[in-house]
Amino acid sequence: MTDRAQSNPTDAPQLIRDLVQQGARLFRDEVALARREVGRNVSRAGAGLVMMGVAAILLLTALNLLAGAAVTMLVQVGLSVPLASLAIGAGALLVAAILFFLGKARLDPKKLAPERTMAGLRRDVETIKEKSHV
Repeated sequence: MTDRAQSNPTDAPQLIRDLVQQGARLFRDEVALARREVGRNVSRAGAGLVMMGVAAILLLTALNLLAGAAVTMLVQVGLSVPLASLAIGAGALLVAAILFFLGKARLDPKKLAPERTMAGLRRDVETIKEKSHV
């Protein structure tokens, strides 16, 4: 048997000390676990960000090559190089502008608010108010 099992149940101060010590140890262990977990997750997030950065660079390179190929195709069809470049550049600018404004519209704080949750909370508050006045 352990000392704790044999200790006197009326020894309240010792039981309280044991409880505090075990609680403190448990808390330290949980904090250490949380630190390890956060560190691992930060490392994974960093690696993910690096991969996304490399992907963005490759994407820009690919888009540049595709734009050059499109200009070459228009030149072969009969347009001059400046006119073909202007057409492809204007098209890319138009697509970028459309995507920018669509993205900006999706970031409107009014559209990001959790409407259903807020409505539910308002209903809950009203219900509590009604019930508490009974």
